[in-house]
Amino acid sequence: MSDRTSPDYRNSIKESISAVEAACQIITGDQKATLGQAVKKLEGSGVELHPAFRDALSKMYGYTNDASGIRHALLDESTLDADDARFMLVTCSAFVNYLKAKAANRKANVT
Repeated sequence: MSDRTSPDYRNSIKESISAVEAACQIITGDQKATLGQAVKKLEGSGVELHPAFRDALSKMYGYTNDASGIRHALLDESTLDADDARFMLVTCSAFVNYLKAKAANRKANVT
């Protein structure tokens, strides 16, 4: 996204959701879990999410697995633009920070 002459919006969106997946993997201790699997394990790791947050994460992941072939082979010519990439970057960044805070609070309450 930072390449002003030839931005790769598709890859930016893929990397944004991958950051959420990585945060969930770190929190759950399951480095091989997909985002969907890791989200289900969060509560078992002491990080409780409101059901709407869990659904939102799952739906965002579903979007990246479907829309314009973001995480998989391209399905059609991409219609993704800067607005799509910016939304996912900001939203996924917020989710990562939210999960990080929840995990830190969990550790603080355990000790």
